[in-house]
Amino acid sequence: MLDYTNFNNKLNSWKRKPIFWIILLFIWPFFLLWWLGLWSINDIKKKRSHAPWYKIKGTYGLIFIALFLLIEASPNHSSSNSNQTSSEISSSSTSENSEASQSKSISIAAETSSRAEVASIEAASSSQAKARSDAEKSSSESAALSSSISASSASNSESIVQSSRIAASQAQASSEATQQANTDTSTVTTQTADSNNINSTDRYKWAIQDGFTWETRKGHSTRIAPGKALPVGYHWQVQ
Repeated sequence: MLDYTNFNNKLNSWKRKPIFWIILLFIWPFFLLWWLGLWSINDIKKKRSHAPWYKIKGTYGLIFIALFLLIEASPNHSSSNSNQTSSEISSSSTSENSEASQSKSISIAAETSSRAEVASIEAASSSQAKARSDAEKSSSESAALSSSISASSASNSESIVQSSRIAASQAQASSEATQQANTDTSTVTTQTADSNNINSTDRYKWAIQDGFTWETRKGHSTRIAPGKALPVGYHWQVQ
């Protein structure tokens, strides 16, 4: 007969060993049933002499063990375990498929992102090249316009200088012509004055001192012979 007290003492000594817990990790359901069965039998032995069976706790422990074994041995439980195993396998397969699909989605997303990044880089490069080309074109147009403006300014300046030279030469020619005309006029005037101051007649002419008249000529007049000049300060008397 099993000594329950001795068994508990040995169990307490086994608990101090690591191997006990390693074994218990795999067989703990059976160990619990075995321990419950031993406790139930020991309880029935102690109390059956002074208590009916339905008042003994060990009786219900044995009933629980019997029901548990019957349930485990039933076909429904086996099919349930089989279904559970199939469900676990299906769940595992679904999980694997989901992981594969997720991995594929991540790969596709990464590839799409890479393509988008490459397209963005190409677009940026194209935009920079176009901007550089536009800047160079604008610079060349500005240079051409500046050159044209410079040439036009130089041409205008040359035209202005040439016009100024022509105007200056024309002014000089006009001035020379004016001076020549004045000289000619002076010459003519001088000649006219000289001819007016000469007695060009064939007879004597009266010359009266300036400031006097014919009536007051006495002492202030003289007769000029033909071909002689009019004295300074005198004028001809016109009769």
